[in-house]
Amino acid sequence: MGLQLDVTPANDGADHILSVRGEVDIATVGELEEKIAEVGDPAAGLILDLTATDFMDSSGLRLLVATHERYAAAGGRFRIAVRPGPISRLLDVTGLMGHLDVHETVEEAASA
Repeated sequence: MGLQLDVTPANDGADHILSVRGEVDIATVGELEEKIAEVGDPAAGLILDLTATDFMDSSGLRLLVATHERYAAAGGRFRIAVRPGPISRLLDVTGLMGHLDVHETVEEAASA
């Protein structure tokens, strides 16, 4: 699929935020995985902002599940912001919507 991925880090004082723009697929998932690892301590909070993500394949889903499990094991909070559309439908169809901590906006995720 695509080779374009832009991951922008931020911090709201309580949580690390990674905003992802572009496509998360087999060609780009390694870059996102590196950015998540750079956040550091999984005992802290991480919000993955997918509101500007256009596409995600199974490698992206695998990364979401692995990150969720890593943060849960460390006592941290991993939340996802995703607007209604293809990515939220993908999470719903695969059953991950009920497994992961998903919100429609970063603000909702931060206040959850």
